[in-house]
Amino acid sequence: IENVLNQYPDVQDAAVIGINDAEWGQAVIAAVEPKANTKIDEKDLQSFLKNHIASYKIPKRIFIVDAVPRTDLGKLRRKELLDILKID
Repeated sequence: IENVLNQYPDVQDAAVIGINDAEWGQAVIAAVEPKANTKIDEKDLQSFLKNHIASYKIPKRIFIVDAVPRTDLGKLRRKELLDILKID
């Protein structure tokens, strides 16, 4: 899913994580960082995903963030991302 998100022309970086979900146990969400001087059209991004991956793989929610938090080695800082998204 991250690879497909990163193929979208205006995405600089993307992260996909699972969060607790009352109905499903876990739900997939995504955070995307736009490239400099661009704005991501969420509807267009959703259409892009629908054309490139199975519908059950599409994140339940997509958040636009200033930056996807990563370590110096490029590993996702999951806790920091959850804090940014204000998700427990």
